[in-house]
Amino acid sequence: MKKLVITAAVLASVAVIDPGRFLQAEEMTRHTVEKGDTLWDLSEGYLKDPFLWPSIWKLNPFIADPHWIFPGQVFRIPLAPPTPAPMALPAKPGEADDPARTALALPDPADLPSIPSRSGQPLAIRTGEEPGPGMGPALSQEELELARQYDRGIGMVTRELPAQGRVLGTRQGWRHAGGEELILVQAPGAQPGQRFGVYRDLGKVPALTFRGTSPGHLLADIAIVEIVSVDASGQQAVVSRSFAELKTDDLLGPVPEPPVVPIPLPAAETLSFTGTVVALHHQRQLAGTGDIVYLDQGGNQGLVPGLRLAVRSAAAQDPPQTGELMVLRVTADRAAALVTERSNHAVRTGDQVGPNR
Repeated sequence: MKKLVITAAVLASVAVIDPGRFLQAEEMTRHTVEKGDTLWDLSEGYLKDPFLWPSIWKLNPFIADPHWIFPGQVFRIPLAPPTPAPMALPAKPGEADDPARTALALPDPADLPSIPSRSGQPLAIRTGEEPGPGMGPALSQEELELARQYDRGIGMVTRELPAQGRVLGTRQGWRHAGGEELILVQAPGAQPGQRFGVYRDLGKVPALTFRGTSPGHLLADIAIVEIVSVDASGQQAVVSRSFAELKTDDLLGPVPEPPVVPIPLPAAETLSFTGTVVALHHQRQLAGTGDIVYLDQGGNQGLVPGLRLAVRSAAAQDPPQTGELMVLRVTADRAAALVTERSNHAVRTGDQVGPNR
């Protein structure tokens, strides 16, 4: 790489990135947001530099939070500036034709160090807040709630633990790590660019009856990581999204996919099952409005994300205590659900669940 010696005054004039430098009206284009878009990727595509994403944010003041953009929104996008002309040092009188007065060229982008991909993080699209007027189509209440709960870490009761690897620690030797930190992992065969979900085994869920069997292990969502290097020292990954702090020996498995509400949702009249609440979020004793519970029913019984179910206290009450759950995540025979504001009692393990008629 060529080394350039530039005076402080010249360096200050060319090296500072100003997000507002593209704001002339004649340099604008428009982009309609599609599912999967991020400000990071839009900046890379239009401005040829993902780190200039604040330029787009500044130009569209209705974007309250750059992490939350919505399909259908129309953004004004600043266009990439033309390549600057070489800057000549000012000539002194009598030096105009001096061949030694050569122009100072900017560094070739190809000579600059590359930056590893972070899967567009931390500016991933997360539809979890209802857009205001003129900000694209409104999301349903179910879609909004599912998005909010996904970022809490939904978790699941399962009989099979993830087995694709584990967290070894961090490069600094810390036992905990959070978003955007570099960690060491053991993931046999994994290569750079491969992504994993990180989970924590909270232990076996107690059986509901004296002679019963445990419904499985309670698994907590912890993070999403991406392998960035594999060398003699091991495999390194970056934490691209975190729901809680990572710890040594957390488990690696499939990436937890955001739940999607099917259209239309199944009608209650088409469902016929009786289920049970088998565990509560983080092994708590009681669950109130806004808490997550886990059921012994799942996709095989017609449960899907967004579906609302009735929950009834197992304790003898007159009148009976009833409430409502909304399904967040399903497997074949298990589900995670949210206690909604329509519940008039604390939900416990053993409470009965069925179609919301």
